[in-house]
Amino acid sequence: MQRQYNINEFNTIENGFAAEFALAQANLYANLAAGRGATFAYFGTGTGTNPLPIMVSYFNNAANNLPNVTTSYSGAFAANYTNSTLVAALSANAPNIFAFNGTSFENNATRRANAIANGRPSNFFYVNPTTGTNGSFIIDNSMESWYDSGIIEVRRRLSDGLRLSANYVFSKAGSDAYASSSVVFAGYSQRPDGRQLARGVQAFDIRHQFKLDATYDLPFGSGKTFFSGAGAIANGFIGGWSIIPTLRWQSGSPFSFGNVQLVGMTVKDLQKAIKVRKEASVVYYLPDDIIQNTQRAFDINVANTANNGYGTTFGTGGPQGRFIAPAGFGNCIQKYAGTCGFNNLIVYGPGFFKLDVSVSKRIKFGERKNIEISATFLDALNKPNFRVGGWGVDTVVATVGGATFGQLANGSAYQDVSTTNDPGGRLIDLKLRINF
Repeated sequence: MQRQYNINEFNTIENGFAAEFALAQANLYANLAAGRGATFAYFGTGTGTNPLPIMVSYFNNAANNLPNVTTSYSGAFAANYTNSTLVAALSANAPNIFAFNGTSFENNATRRANAIANGRPSNFFYVNPTTGTNGSFIIDNSMESWYDSGIIEVRRRLSDGLRLSANYVFSKAGSDAYASSSVVFAGYSQRPDGRQLARGVQAFDIRHQFKLDATYDLPFGSGKTFFSGAGAIANGFIGGWSIIPTLRWQSGSPFSFGNVQLVGMTVKDLQKAIKVRKEASVVYYLPDDIIQNTQRAFDINVANTANNGYGTTFGTGGPQGRFIAPAGFGNCIQKYAGTCGFNNLIVYGPGFFKLDVSVSKRIKFGERKNIEISATFLDALNKPNFRVGGWGVDTVVATVGGATFGQLANGSAYQDVSTTNDPGGRLIDLKLRINF
């Protein structure tokens, strides 16, 4: 099982950048409290702010690389410290050191040149600065997967008009790469516990599966248990009936919320809350309170101190009760992937239940001729099944916190992926055959 992974990891620990990120965040909130606006600049001794020498070396050219108020944080350089993307990444509600780096440091040629001119080593963030953010990759066969299951199967050969085949499978499929392909990029950290943090269930893990198909010739009419002495006319009505049910009943498919935290609930609580809920024009898989509070948790507006650093797109007051939050919620500064919240929170979508039934009636004419009338009901109970992410995607990663969060989008209702054999919903097929 091959995998590709990046050995040129973004370093925030040994070079002190994570520690300076925390100082920049402290500056931001000190400046907001003092009425200086949404800026993380250093304003001098006694202002409750701190110098930021690493950031200065990237923002300023060599001639102005002096970490003081006059030349480093004001004038032409002031805009660096009020950049909306950088300010948002410093939010105590969702600090994101990787988003802060983004295009602001190593991926910006001008700022990278500034840092080198200001004495920073070329490999300050990446061991191999030549490839830098483009990565340096190894392909090997280190991916691991495992599958355990128990199976119970019951079979009955056709006897007295009844044939039955049923089986139940309890299983668990795990891996240290959440993917459906055996050749995949694995974005785990190269830190000692990075691969352990990446362990979880596979994208196609189905915990419970029950399948049944049967044939039952009803015991009525000539030669049967009931009304065996029926005449030709009576037998034409009550005899020759058969029922063929096919049932598939299984637990839901896995999907991922990614690197997030849970607030006010456990994974088990969240799993119990996942149910199909239909409204006039929208189908949901989460209850309103989790949806609305999660949307608020991801709507970050650091400058809006009146709303506790949250925006007002999804209401005021910030998130309350139970919700899914950014990995950094509670001001957890993630120095490498998986150290805040869940490295990859995987839960299971709505279960799958589909009953197809065929009912047929045969009317005999002589020994070797009969007319067969049948009706086949696909999804006989007209109970549409839904899958988060739709049916044409193997590996599902849900987008968290946006306007459509918690909704089952178009294409989520079951249909044959070829869209030809079973378009979904109840489908009735009527058939008349003359057999001779």
